[in-house]
Amino acid sequence: MTDQEMTDMHEHTNMIGSDDMLGKLVKRFFVLRRGLDPKKKLKKENGSLIVHDQTRVGCKALLYIKKSEDRWTVSRFVRDHNHELFSPNSSHFLRVHRSKTKVQKKLIDVLDDSGIGPSKIASVLCSESGGVDNVGFSQQDVINYLTVKRQKQLENGDAQLMLSYFKNCQLKNPGFFYAFQMDAEGKLANCFWVDSRSRMAYKYFGDVVTFDPTYLTNKYLMPFVPFTGVNHHQQSILFGCALLWDETEESFVWLLRTWLEAMDGVSPKTIITDQDTSISNAVAQVFPEVNHHYCMWHIQKKVPEYLNQIYHEHSEFKNQFQKCIRQTIEDREDF
Repeated sequence: MTDQEMTDMHEHTNMIGSDDMLGKLVKRFFVLRRGLDPKKKLKKENGSLIVHDQTRVGCKALLYIKKSEDRWTVSRFVRDHNHELFSPNSSHFLRVHRSKTKVQKKLIDVLDDSGIGPSKIASVLCSESGGVDNVGFSQQDVINYLTVKRQKQLENGDAQLMLSYFKNCQLKNPGFFYAFQMDAEGKLANCFWVDSRSRMAYKYFGDVVTFDPTYLTNKYLMPFVPFTGVNHHQQSILFGCALLWDETEESFVWLLRTWLEAMDGVSPKTIITDQDTSISNAVAQVFPEVNHHYCMWHIQKKVPEYLNQIYHEHSEFKNQFQKCIRQTIEDREDF
């Protein structure tokens, strides 16, 4: 086997690994399911356990290749597998085969800069490539690519500048509160801040709080989450702000608990949010006794999508529907 054939094998094999032993160049190729998964279970904050799927099953299949002068020779080969093999049609889903071209990376960047989410980006790539089998990578690879991209932008010093700014604010005003959450690698993931004026306002006007993570107007496209309420002049007031790395249930749980800590542990009577499963689960964990309502603006925004045909067939339906929403008298205690 020549060096070129060896390179081709690297590009097309489903196996991984290499070594240099006793001065002789030896290539070791092991199947991805070699060894056993560590028996670890992740414990969530609510006490439940997360058990991940087993991916390693102790497969003994391997291939040893040694280089002698200019040729490679097989020194050891174990053929038998103890698991079902990938078919040729599905081998492109293996991590070793997944890759993004420069054109695909450029398209991901353009769509990401336009505020399009990873799932829709993956859908566009699928359409452009003529099917999911031709894309060359998964939606999770898109998420990972954007995560690395954002982290590189933050590493340019913006995160440190933000931390320094918050420290300076706290020195000037001890009532200023801020908190950071780091990821597994010790890098900035989520952050929250609120000044003393907002904390004081919450004591008087914090019965009803709106929690909205739909703003993506910063250059990192990180969800900006303001906590807002209404004062006695019917003016919007701010109860704190946050930047989140993602919109997972874990991030929302951290944020709500941090915000509750900043508000001296005093919960609102009612919290209004978007109709999102992750947010709803987080609110149920942190505020189990609080009335949780969905935002009317978000609901009405989705109405045309589901009732468009009825709007066209029944001209008076829209007006009657709005009356049901706007002119229904409710008991103040229910609100």
